[in-house]
Amino acid sequence: HLQETMRAVDIESRTQEILSSMEEKLNVILKSKKQSFSDWTRDKIIRLSMLPRLSDITSRFLRKLGDDSSLRRKLFFVMPFVKWLCKRFLLTVDIEDEAKFEPEMKKVVAFVKDKQQKGMSVSLDNVGDAALSEESAEDYKQFYIKVIKYLGKRDDIEEINLSLKFSALCYEFTKVTEDDQRGIKVTKVKHALIDILRAASSIKGKRVFIRIDMEEYALRGITVDIFKEVIEENPGLAIDEKGNLRLGLVIQGYLRDSEGVFSGLLDWAKKMNYRVPVRLV
Repeated sequence: HLQETMRAVDIESRTQEILSSMEEKLNVILKSKKQSFSDWTRDKIIRLSMLPRLSDITSRFLRKLGDDSSLRRKLFFVMPFVKWLCKRFLLTVDIEDEAKFEPEMKKVVAFVKDKQQKGMSVSLDNVGDAALSEESAEDYKQFYIKVIKYLGKRDDIEEINLSLKFSALCYEFTKVTEDDQRGIKVTKVKHALIDILRAASSIKGKRVFIRIDMEEYALRGITVDIFKEVIEENPGLAIDEKGNLRLGLVIQGYLRDSEGVFSGLLDWAKKMNYRVPVRLV
């Protein structure tokens, strides 16, 4: 036990050193860059929106706006301002408007290529919380299908990496923990994930990889179960022509009982003869 404790202390110490080094380098980069008036104004507005009395209103408004396409259409005059605010953090893609989809995806492609040329790998994620309606869950699924098909047609993108959440593929997914809802919710998530895998399997000549993000602690077990069941039940879709899984999983390494989850997943992988991509967070 003493040896394990000392090893944990060494890992913690080394982690702190790396983080401190990263922070110093980031500060140097930030100080060397001049901030434009536009960026300065945007930062001030964002800081204002995060004040105690305004943060809850801002959060609810943006969440509603993101999950309700009819509201976005009604408040069309607000959308350019929202996109401008998000520009520092997000690349916006509108799958509902064909005229906007193409140029917005070109910006995504340019971003991905720039990072790949610098030796980095990029995973695209449709940012958002749990689906607030059946419609938003369907929109979430269609977003991934459309992005996969678009990137699959491009010769300048060699690999497509995506991240998604089960709670966004199924309305009220948290009810999966209730006995009378479990079967319904699991089936909906499976069908949505299979539809996305079907789009991925249609892309030839390049790897399409989909990583399942881990969410609430209570949903961890069912997330792992769905992950394994979809692969077992649909090997033709879940495994590409080179024998690689098209699905991967995130495991929260900071949780003490994650070792058991990882061990269980490892045993399953050995039994099925799969090499399972896992990202520890």
